[in-house]
Amino acid sequence: MEVDELDATRVSVGMIAEARPKGSKSHASGVIHSIKPVMGRKSVFNRRATERMDLQVVEVWAQLDHPVDWKLGMEVDVMIVTDCDPP
Repeated sequence: MEVDELDATRVSVGMIAEARPKGSKSHASGVIHSIKPVMGRKSVFNRRATERMDLQVVEVWAQLDHPVDWKLGMEVDVMIVTDCDPP
């Protein structure tokens, strides 16, 4: 996942993440296991008029709790639960 710099300090290892393919009802949940300690350039854009192109991002990885039959490379929306303490 790419997390915008404005939200990077709110994300930590152990938080719950849920991925859902665009337009699908299926989803997979998991736990964040790694956060790259360096900000990088944004490479994923949602093409909304309000999106800022000048933001930097931090890369975040989560291990999903079950295998899914999604196609490699498909876009997914990810929600990270930030209103609870990590385990």
